Amino acid sequence: MKHNAWLLPLLFLLLSACQKPDEEVMPSPTPTSVIKVEGPDSGKAGEAVLLDVYFVVANGCGQFGSFGTTVQDSATIVAVYPVYIGEVCTLNLPTRKAVYSYTPTTKGKHTLKFWQGTNNYLIKTITVE
Repeated sequence: MKHNAWLLPLLFLLLSACQKPDEEVMPSPTPTSVIKVEGPDSGKAGEAVLLDVYFVVANGCGQFGSFGTTVQDSATIVAVYPVYIGEVCTLNLPTRKAVYSYTPTTKGKHTLKFWQGTNNYLIKTITVE
């Protein structure tokens, strides 16, 4: 029995050494291309308009990370920033979907420009009453 007494602490040490600390997953600093936007073409001021945004990621580990928005002229520019979680990823270019919530505050036509590449946008116009 004394001969095996050292085995338990050694086993505990080996198993606990294999655990990785939780790492914070940060979105990619580069946006990814939006390929399609689906949703209503009209809405009411002060009420959210929900849009399904489809985008491509670089491999099977890619998931939605965040939306980035800026206002330029009278249009809202929306970019999708993916996150890549995992170490072993498939080498395909899957399409993912995320829901973008846009809440217009004024009546009129609102232009949303979804980033597809440098100076290239998919445009969605929403008429707000």
